[in-house]
Amino acid sequence: MPATPAKKNVPGPTPAKQSRASAVGDRPPQSISIIEPTVELEQAMTTRTTKGIVTFIRPFRLGALGDQYPAGHYPIETDEELLEGISFPAYRRTATTMQLIADPMHPGVTEFAMVDPARLAEALAADIAQAPMINVDLPKVEL
Repeated sequence: MPATPAKKNVPGPTPAKQSRASAVGDRPPQSISIIEPTVELEQAMTTRTTKGIVTFIRPFRLGALGDQYPAGHYPIETDEELLEGISFPAYRRTATTMQLIADPMHPGVTEFAMVDPARLAEALAADIAQAPMINVDLPKVEL
């Protein structure tokens, strides 16, 4: 009976390494792609909101037939969207809201209302035009 040849002890991959090598092959490990989250972030940043406060010195109306509101400070918020397809960032106004005093007898009760930016600008211009002019005489210095 012929003798069976003895197995040589040749170093080779262990079963765990063998399964990884067969799964990956000769390719190096791949890096994780971060392009997808970046695209989602860019899509989320297409709108912005800016906040400000306008001050009226006198009672005012938004438009000729609008309600009259008392003088005071009024918070405003402007929503804008990014214009696409141009080489620099530019935004288009989509909405302007203003926190108005709903009832002058109860100044703590407010409401948010959509306002036309042109009417808001007109009301501010009228308020400035009605504001008293202050004439300040400079002190005279004698030498």
